[in-house]
Amino acid sequence: MIYLNMNDMRYRKETMKSPVGESVRYYLVAKDTLSLREIAERIEAKRNVSAIDTMRVIWNFFEEITPMLAEGNRIEITDYCTLSPIIKKGKDGKPNFGGIQLNLIGTMRKEMADIQLKECLNTDKTVE
Repeated sequence: MIYLNMNDMRYRKETMKSPVGESVRYYLVAKDTLSLREIAERIEAKRNVSAIDTMRVIWNFFEEITPMLAEGNRIEITDYCTLSPIIKKGKDGKPNFGGIQLNLIGTMRKEMADIQLKECLNTDKTVE
């Protein structure tokens, strides 16, 4: 496996072979797990908002969208992403909540694509 590093982002490169030819895909590799408090403290350092207030806003946001996703609704955060519930059929035949699918759109999708393109073109930073 080849890993690509850029701007503190790490990608895994996979080459897929098919009867038609080869295709290369890049997958973002998780680096760290951040807690709600750590995210709030980062926002506090950049904005004039306390970490406690930021934590409350983030917590309230997730409290609001959780029941909506559980009902099967799709949430769109304009220029960032959509959140969709993943419903799986359980062993008993009833639908079960299987998780949340995050689809990047708009500005965030463009930023990720730009980072991936730079990674592809900058082969001198490859690490095995």
